[in-house]
Amino acid sequence: MQHSQIKRFLALLLALMTLIGPVSVRAAGDSEAAGDAGGLVTMSDELVFISYQDYKIKYLDVPDETYVEEAMEKARGTKTFSFPAEDYVEEDTTAEVEATEHNGRKCLSIGDEGLVTWKFDVPETGFYSLSFNYCSDSLRTNSIEKIFYINGKVPFQETRYVALNKLWEFNYPEGYKPAGGLEGREGAFEKDAGGNEVRPKCVANTLTWLSHTMHDKDGYIQGPFEYYLKEGENTITLESVGDTCYIDEFTFGPISGTIDYEEYCSKHDGAKEPEDVEPIYINGETPSATSDFTIYPNADHSSAISEPQDATLTVYNTIGGDKWLTNGQWVRYTFKVEKAGLYTINPRFKQSVNEGIFASRSLKIDGEVPFEEAESIRFPYDGDWQLSPLANDRGEAFRFYFEPGEHTIEFEACLGDTGVILQQAMYIKESLQDDYNNFSRLTGTDPDPNRSYGFMRIMPDTVADLSIQSQNLKIIMSDINQTSGIKSENTSTLEEMIELLRKMGADESKIATNMTAFQSQVSAFGEWIAGMAKQPLEIDYILIQPESAELPRADANFFQSLIYEIKKFFASFFANYDTITVDEDKEGGYTGTLSVWTTSGREQAQIINTIIKNGFTNNTGILVNLKLVAGGTLIPAILAGTAPDVTIDAMTPLEYAIRGAALPLNGFDTFEEVKTRFPESSFTQLSLYGAVFAIPVSMGVPVMFY
Repeated sequence: MQHSQIKRFLALLLALMTLIGPVSVRAAGDSEAAGDAGGLVTMSDELVFISYQDYKIKYLDVPDETYVEEAMEKARGTKTFSFPAEDYVEEDTTAEVEATEHNGRKCLSIGDEGLVTWKFDVPETGFYSLSFNYCSDSLRTNSIEKIFYINGKVPFQETRYVALNKLWEFNYPEGYKPAGGLEGREGAFEKDAGGNEVRPKCVANTLTWLSHTMHDKDGYIQGPFEYYLKEGENTITLESVGDTCYIDEFTFGPISGTIDYEEYCSKHDGAKEPEDVEPIYINGETPSATSDFTIYPNADHSSAISEPQDATLTVYNTIGGDKWLTNGQWVRYTFKVEKAGLYTINPRFKQSVNEGIFASRSLKIDGEVPFEEAESIRFPYDGDWQLSPLANDRGEAFRFYFEPGEHTIEFEACLGDTGVILQQAMYIKESLQDDYNNFSRLTGTDPDPNRSYGFMRIMPDTVADLSIQSQNLKIIMSDINQTSGIKSENTSTLEEMIELLRKMGADESKIATNMTAFQSQVSAFGEWIAGMAKQPLEIDYILIQPESAELPRADANFFQSLIYEIKKFFASFFANYDTITVDEDKEGGYTGTLSVWTTSGREQAQIINTIIKNGFTNNTGILVNLKLVAGGTLIPAILAGTAPDVTIDAMTPLEYAIRGAALPLNGFDTFEEVKTRFPESSFTQLSLYGAVFAIPVSMGVPVMFY
């Protein structure tokens, strides 16, 4: 009996140890994991934000977005208040800053990394817009980027990054200022020895102050952002992630509405069209300023009447195209008005990229949007050049009032009515991506088409979402066709996805068999959104004239086109398309001449030539004759004794080194300094027996996204 009791006691003890042991171990494990996960959770909290719409719903305390607009009218702050950027919080600032004066303004200079924090008092609780003035502090080509915080947190995902455009100006030949008419264009571009025009260098203006109102940099949300601030002390923080700048002051205030066109007309009710005035002619290729150094003049040969035009030479006559298509990019022109009155603005433009879809531009006159409808002006698709007044979506021309004197007009790329559609498309894409991830957790990356996974039983909401998003896509497709006025080929991607979602949502047995197609369609949908967000537009010239004045033809007639094509045909027998430039030192002002060959395309060679002219030749006084050659030309040229001094894009420099055809670069005085611009490993395949025979032209940097 005693032996049996001992056995029972031992059994009970072992049972207790079995229960307590794992609990203790598991608790320790959970505690440790919690410690590790804490950092991950914190990081997740910092990187995952609510949307702007959810942000407003949260602070307005309304059930859904239906009530947002009405609630916002009552929740907006009514007072405007400002504070200088000099009054930063020193103990919460890690960036390199300095209170200074720049171009007549007291301001704060901010470095290209680190945080700057400001404290300010809010007079009353409510929603406020935020604007500030800034000025670039460097000539670097990248934009000024900041991360924005209110009271230590990013308010919502669309406002996380702040991108500030610089003001770029073309370095026209000395004495030239952009002027109207073709005669006012003379002297805008230097010419090489072959008579081809050379693009001027683009330089960042570090003196002009610009104003920025916080808004959606992607353009999906129209109008300024509004931030919820409680009465009393608050903070804002800017974290620099790219380039330096000056900021003078911040201003919070209620959002100010823009009058509509009807009110604008009432404001200028007594104004009339001026009489006996010549059209004001603005050359598109000679803007006074742009927002991006990549927006530069183009040489258009598609139309015989692009102004100016030449059948053989490179003549710059337009601006924009695929170089001016991103939301927020703008082009500015300056012009003079002789007589006060009402004028129409008539650009000769081409939008032949987004088939069936219009491009949008926001118009500013003297730095201000004149009326609400000018915030999104449509430029319809057409394969040919168009010339028409800026108008509303019904085709009715806008008339603008100008006083005598100097004025500016500015066209800024925007998404316009397309922005709302694309915002909804982004929500659909994110939902479909979540659906795919849910399915993949059950099926793996390679699902068995013959297996019944029980999707409806395990994840009914995910299956139902396929049908819901299919209907949402139908609405988007209908909106696109309605806004463009025609059934567009751009909706073919949507049609394919709608059919696939309908099929998968209606029959769960179709889900596993179509997982690969589903993933592919979601990716294609993302590319479709990115493509729709592009707003290409090319401008030849702009006419500002009374509405009653007759407009010239938009494109060449049959005979003009025929004569132009005949000229191009005969010129092709004589023109040297391989030689990009042939410069001669006629005035004896240069120290030497280099012969350079490249195997890149002609357009790329033109860009290389522009860089050489504006950079190398200006800095060194050495002329460069650049020639475009076919691949495999170099070795025969070496054997014939006609090789160039330098070649670009040679893929096997050591083959030439072995044959004694390449000169070691080590002996040049500046080689060691130039070598420091590249990673040491990049010279391994360019070196032989300790001598380096080439330097990299380009370097690819693989990037991993996690």
